[in-house]
Amino acid sequence: MLFVAAGLASLAALFLIEERVRGALALSAWQREMRGRGEKITVQELARLLPTNAAVRIVNAFEAQGLLAGPRAPATLPTAMQMVAPGKARLVSAAGQWIDSDGRTNAWRDLASEFESLREPLSDLRLILTNRAMFIRLDFEEGFEMVLPHLAAAKSAMQALNADAIHALHEGRLDEVWENLMAATFLLDLLEEERLLISQLVRIADAAIIQGGVWEALEAEGWTDAQLEALQGRWEEQEFMAPMGRALEGERALAALVYDPKRYSLRKLVELTDNLLSLGLSGGPPASAPQGELAQLFQPVIDFGRRGRQVIHLVCWRFAWAKQDQLFHHREVQKQIETARRAAHDRRWKAKAAVPPDEEWQVFAGSGLFGKLSRYDRMRFWLALETLTAWDTALAKAARLDVMREQIVTAIALKRHRLRHGRLPPTLDALVPEFLAAVPRDWFADAPMRYRPGAGGTYELHSVGSDGVDDGGDSRNPQDEVRGLQLGRDMVWPRRASPEEVAAAESKWAKAGGVKTR
Repeated sequence: MLFVAAGLASLAALFLIEERVRGALALSAWQREMRGRGEKITVQELARLLPTNAAVRIVNAFEAQGLLAGPRAPATLPTAMQMVAPGKARLVSAAGQWIDSDGRTNAWRDLASEFESLREPLSDLRLILTNRAMFIRLDFEEGFEMVLPHLAAAKSAMQALNADAIHALHEGRLDEVWENLMAATFLLDLLEEERLLISQLVRIADAAIIQGGVWEALEAEGWTDAQLEALQGRWEEQEFMAPMGRALEGERALAALVYDPKRYSLRKLVELTDNLLSLGLSGGPPASAPQGELAQLFQPVIDFGRRGRQVIHLVCWRFAWAKQDQLFHHREVQKQIETARRAAHDRRWKAKAAVPPDEEWQVFAGSGLFGKLSRYDRMRFWLALETLTAWDTALAKAARLDVMREQIVTAIALKRHRLRHGRLPPTLDALVPEFLAAVPRDWFADAPMRYRPGAGGTYELHSVGSDGVDDGGDSRNPQDEVRGLQLGRDMVWPRRASPEEVAAAESKWAKAGGVKTR
């Protein structure tokens, strides 16, 4: 019996040794192949060059937080470009008072003191941003423990810029509106090169915030062609898919640090799995207190057995499978990196209705587990299962924002055409080359953006949306007919709502909120 046990132990040891060697060789071969293709796969290779301009202040994330956190939008921030009917948005800058979606009544006069307190900090912020006087240096060597307090401050700063732009529109101060909108694009620039998923998602949220300010501004009269041309140029420079692809590179490099035994000891891996389990991210429900006296009595034994199995698995994983797991992770991320690069180059994103989903990637989606993998593969690739994100969702968000950017640029160009020629163009082709270098593309259709001029200087502009089906500019959502620009059947650039449409929506909100209007 002892001989049989020793033989089985020897076979298991040989098997684990073979797995270790096989994984190390395969990972090294992949790394050589990637470097031969010019890929950057370590945090050192991805380090950003510091600016040489002495006027640029190089700051860390906490210092950036301090510089960005000065201005804060009023707590009762008016919602710009709020949809009140399908394809129709309320122009809050033209109103003296308004009812928000919670049923509360607000008025510009009630916010006067708050906007007055914004003047100085916003002036300082605009100066920093437009002069490109700040460079945020992140320490990627900290890995996933990196703290990023500047991101919340950046979102707060964008909300303040947008709120002040709407307030200035209400008071007819177009120069200040323009300064805010321009500064907002430089704030987007500040985060563009941060190779982190969260940074790009915050940047996307920031762009969606200031979109409302741009829409409200284009509804106003009194702009000069020079102002509109400058704003259009800034939005033409914005990208969302390409930076998201670069963020994938950064996330892959950060994940590589977790696979490094010098960075993550066995004890630290045990802590990591405990944290994932407590958050419900390890394929099971979050840990909870035992129920009943009997369960409480045996819980220490159960915990000891679980911890023992956990440690044995991690010891085997660290010795035999860590390199295989790392290779699996890196290969899957590389697929998404290349997807992002193709989409950015072609200005096209696969539509759900037009392109079958990638079956391999669908294994990630939703559950965070590779449902189609064997139990053995799930043991080998456990860390990849926990660290790989459903990147397809993040890339789809970037695609929507690139479509939004195309619509913003188009709307500005249409405003310029009307300002210069006194009318809207019959087609978007008529904007080229006087106002645009090329006809705006709908990333979801691999075709030009849909456009149709209407009566009274109005027009329809829409994308077919992520389903790839043209619903004729139908912005209604199947679950909610007034959900906003990006959640409807088509992505529609809103038209200005009539007073009757605004009153109907506000009446509904007031009744729902139980608040009487003044």
